[in-house]
Amino acid sequence: MSSLMSDIAREMVASRVLIRDARQQQTEASWEAVLAFPSFWSLRHDDLQSIIHCDETELSKCVLEDLLFVDNEQRRGSAAFYPPSQALRHLPQRIRYEQSARLEKALSSLRETGWIVADPKGDLSIAPGRLAQAMDFSGVYFGDEGEDDSDVFDGMMEAGGEALVLDVLEDLAADLASSPKV
Repeated sequence: MSSLMSDIAREMVASRVLIRDARQQQTEASWEAVLAFPSFWSLRHDDLQSIIHCDETELSKCVLEDLLFVDNEQRRGSAAFYPPSQALRHLPQRIRYEQSARLEKALSSLRETGWIVADPKGDLSIAPGRLAQAMDFSGVYFGDEGEDDSDVFDGMMEAGGEALVLDVLEDLAADLASSPKV
């Protein structure tokens, strides 16, 4: 398997382990580990995703995506929260200043429309009664609280752990590399 595919596989495994731990432990510390993991968040700047070319609407959708993820994790048992500083956390220092004004404008706009609120500690969340509208606007949908959100990946993790996931992804990468290009 290519090193890129191996890195992606390891990141996928690590992210699922963090979420599993956050849901099982239900502690602020386990959620802090999720906050620190860039791949969970839409507000970031890396090789796979960047907010620097987002227009105002796209930036607002990124904010809502992150808050919808937090809302989903709260409903699934995590001690999830979203401090305002999280919006800049996964941006390199060199672009934080210019992006901070844009992010503050997006947050302000979402507050004015009533889609997001801050709790007494300042943590942000989707406003009560606005979940469906936030999902529709952002195009990101999560299931209901009682709904099973496990998938094939979760099944492989339970059955064989990281080794099985890496083997399956290696086989997939080999199949893709040998298939005719369209």
